[in-house]
Amino acid sequence: MRGRFVGQPFNSNQIGQQLTGALGRTGMTSFVAVVAWAKASGLSRISSEVKGFRTGGGTAELIVGIDEGGASIEGLQLALELFDVVRVFHDPGPRTFHPKFYVVRGGHDAVAIVGSGNLTLGGLFKNYEAALILDLSVDSAGDDLDLLKDLDDYVDEFRARKANCLVLDETLLAQLIDDPRYRIQSELGRRSGSTGSGAGSGGPSSVFGDPIQGLGGAPTRDPDVEIESDDVDSDVWREPTPPVKKAPAKKAAAKKVADPSLRFYKALRKFDVSTTSAPGQMIIPIQFQPFFEPFVPQHGGKATGKTSQYEHVFSATFMDGTVQVDLPDTRAILYVPASTHPRQNTDLRYTFRSRDVLGLLSVDDILEFSRGDGGRVIIRRRPAGYHPGRYGWL
Repeated sequence: MRGRFVGQPFNSNQIGQQLTGALGRTGMTSFVAVVAWAKASGLSRISSEVKGFRTGGGTAELIVGIDEGGASIEGLQLALELFDVVRVFHDPGPRTFHPKFYVVRGGHDAVAIVGSGNLTLGGLFKNYEAALILDLSVDSAGDDLDLLKDLDDYVDEFRARKANCLVLDETLLAQLIDDPRYRIQSELGRRSGSTGSGAGSGGPSSVFGDPIQGLGGAPTRDPDVEIESDDVDSDVWREPTPPVKKAPAKKAAAKKVADPSLRFYKALRKFDVSTTSAPGQMIIPIQFQPFFEPFVPQHGGKATGKTSQYEHVFSATFMDGTVQVDLPDTRAILYVPASTHPRQNTDLRYTFRSRDVLGLLSVDDILEFSRGDGGRVIIRRRPAGYHPGRYGWL
C-alpha cells in the first residue's frame, strides 16, 4: 500500500486530476463512487474520462445523496448518462448522507480516493478539500485486500437497504424533482450570493484580507452541458431565516407582456423527450422567461412565503418539415422558491401537452420558439447541430 495526500488547491494534484488519472490507467475495469452530491458542473469535467473508461469495457456505478438541497436536476440527469448504474440514497430521519470516496480497480491493482470532495466543480477542483490517494495491490492477500474488502462491505451496506437506496431512472428522477421535500433545483437558474466566493469574502473591509491568487483551477467543462454558472460545493440549501417584513407596495406592478420580437432555440436533452419522466415537459433556461410572459399565479406566492407556481396557457403551432400540428393549450410553468429560501433559483418549464408531438422528438433535436401572425407561438423542429451550443437567443 502506498499513500499520497492531496490538499487542493494548494498543490497541482487535485482530487479530480487524481480520479481522471486512475480512470485512464491500463487494465482498470471497475469504478465505484459514493458521494453526498453530484452536479453537472463537476461531472462535465470528467465526462470524457468516464465515457472512455466505459467504452474500454469498464463498468461505472454511482451512489449519490440528495440531502440538504445539494442535488441538481442536471447533475442527476448527467449521472444517468455517464454511469451504468446510479443509486440515490436518502434516509428521511435526522442523518445526512455525507460520504465521499472513489474506487477504481482492475485485475492487479486499485486506486482508492477517500476525502472531502464531492462530484462537483468545487469538490473535484476548486474548493479547499483534502483526500488520501491509496495505491493498492489486489494480487495477494494482505492489508490492501483487507482495505478493499472494507470499502466493498461499506458500499454493500447501502445497496442492501433497498427501501432507501433506489436505482435511479427517468421515472424516479421526475418524482424526486416534483417533490418539494427534496429541494432538487436546476443549475440553469442564476445563483444568489454565496459565502463560498464573491462579495463578502475579502475586500478592504474584511479582516481576512484579499482573495488568494494563483491557486489550482479546473478544466473546461463539456460545452454540451447546460448550466448558466459554475456552482460550487458550498452552494447548498440552508435553514431559512425569518423574512424581513416590508411595507406593502402602494401601486400594483405593471403586467408583464411578452415582446413579440423575442426568439430563441434550445437543444433537447434526455429528460426533455422522455415519455415516462414528466412526459412532454422540458426544462427551459430561465433567461428565456420573457418569451412566455405573462404568467398568472396558481398557488403560493409572496403572501404565504411558500414556494409559488405560475403558468401561462396559450395556443401554439408545431412545425417539422411538412408536418404541422395545432396545439390549443400548451403550457409554460414557472416555479419560484419561497421568499425565505437562500437559493432563489426560479425553474422554468414548457410542455406541448401532446404525446403526438412528443413522439416526433429525439435527443439533440433543436426547437426554435418564435411568434407568427397575431402573436401565435410557432415552434419549429431543427436537426441536431443546426444552431451552435445548447441554447441561445435568435
